[in-house]
Amino acid sequence: MGDPVAAGNGRSLPAGVGSDRVQLGQIAPGYDYDVLDEDEMGDRHGQVEPHRRMLTLRTDVYERILDHKGRDRFTGCHEVGHAVLHGRTLNRLAPGIRPARYCDPEWQANTFAGAILMPEHMVRAMRSVGEIADEFGVTRDAAEVRCRILGVTVHP
Repeated sequence: MGDPVAAGNGRSLPAGVGSDRVQLGQIAPGYDYDVLDEDEMGDRHGQVEPHRRMLTLRTDVYERILDHKGRDRFTGCHEVGHAVLHGRTLNRLAPGIRPARYCDPEWQANTFAGAILMPEHMVRAMRSVGEIADEFGVTRDAAEVRCRILGVTVHP
């Protein structure tokens, strides 16, 4: 199993914004989390198992979240999004199935992560993708997607 020091059971997950820590159970009631090594997670950076009410992050991803790396912060918030939005009913799509975008659980989790990490009212006050990425500690790609979703035009 994962590192018991990093595992859940009342311990804190790094927050999406800033250095505050949050209890996963406060935002996804009934959920716990674990951190597992790459040999156990393989290529998956994170996962949610609704039937177990468990969010799992790969060790290297968790460590980079603690180090405020944008892509990994987004991954963590994406997985929390699955827990919050999909609770016990995360529907996995069969390969090749393309539902309406808003019905896709991956699109929903990505949109949730973008909203948590980059609040709309603050993004609208920014002038460039670089400023958004720097201010919110996200990748330029994530900042560009958030602007596109919000219909905000900023400089590259």
